Amino acid sequence: MRRAWAFAAIYVCWGGTFLAIRYVVAEMPPFLGIALRCAGGSLLFFAWLSWRGTLERADVAQWRTALVAGVFLFLGCHGLLARAEQRVSSAEAALLMTSIPLWLVLLDAARRREWPGRRLLVGLAAGTLGVGVLTFGGGAWSGGSLDRLALLFSGLCWAVGSLVGRDGARPGSAAQATAMQLTAGTVALLVVSLILGE
Repeated sequence: MRRAWAFAAIYVCWGGTFLAIRYVVAEMPPFLGIALRCAGGSLLFFAWLSWRGTLERADVAQWRTALVAGVFLFLGCHGLLARAEQRVSSAEAALLMTSIPLWLVLLDAARRREWPGRRLLVGLAAGTLGVGVLTFGGGAWSGGSLDRLALLFSGLCWAVGSLVGRDGARPGSAAQATAMQLTAGTVALLVVSLILGE
């Protein structure tokens, strides 16, 4: 039963994210919209940590990790995702973002210089093939090839940011690490939004 709830959370929360972004970009510029979303999340996390009295004093190394991870996670991934969703459907975006596990495994294997196990490779190959068939196999696609590449690259950015956030210096609280990454992502997104004249 617990596994069923976990999958339900993935389908609703993770899948719902792409639909929510699709609605956001219909009303406002993509980088600005994601910046506001990240800012709201950051403020909620910091307020919650402060209310509980568990907010730690972060050092320079922890902020450096948060900066790099936040730029990859929220500018590189969600910013590009939102920009692509101006032209592609949320379902198509979600489909291509399933490349994240493939990127995670490949990057982690390269970092550890250890080839993944056979069962894992078979599973990844089957999943990648399935996504390829669903995405490129004759169905209608609402965006161009650049949009597909942008979405695949945004998946790579999420994987890089996840690994940086996992392996770098960070506070003891996962909630505070997330809040710091959201803050860094907000700043990066706002800078890009200003540069683009959004």
